[in-house]
Amino acid sequence: PMHVDAGLPADQSAVTMMGVDSPVQFATGGMSMKPETVLADIAEQIMVTWAVIRRGGEVLLVLNPLAAEALHSAGWTRDGIRSSMYERARVPLQAMIERERIAPSPGEANEWWPEGMDPVGPKTMLPVLRRAEHLKIVVAGGTQAPFSACCPGWGYMGGWATTRRIVR
Repeated sequence: PMHVDAGLPADQSAVTMMGVDSPVQFATGGMSMKPETVLADIAEQIMVTWAVIRRGGEVLLVLNPLAAEALHSAGWTRDGIRSSMYERARVPLQAMIERERIAPSPGEANEWWPEGMDPVGPKTMLPVLRRAEHLKIVVAGGTQAPFSACCPGWGYMGGWATTRRIVR
């Protein structure tokens, strides 16, 4: 559960809020529901979350139960999915600089620069998720068709996920 990822006990009731853009629905896993296909589909959607690419931030992945089961059955965990997306969902840094989507170097004016990233090199690939934990994952939806949704967060523009316990 999301609140456990945020450090609360599993038996604690909680609510998580996050500022996001409109969800982008996408088919997950094709007809086969092979885990590699599911992961490739997720990475492909994360790579087009322009606000997150430009400014850093979080992405909310609403994973369809069919896709979640396919990944779970193959031994994938939330942390494994997050790490995989951090590595897979990358865009060419030089193209982002040329299109003025991101500043060319880290610094005060660019606090969202990926931690530890060397900006030098025309072949440098920019991780869309600046950290693996910036991918928030929930499972929701029906089982009639394998549609999931990717919701790009506002991140540094004021939309980090916040979890609060519910006190009765």
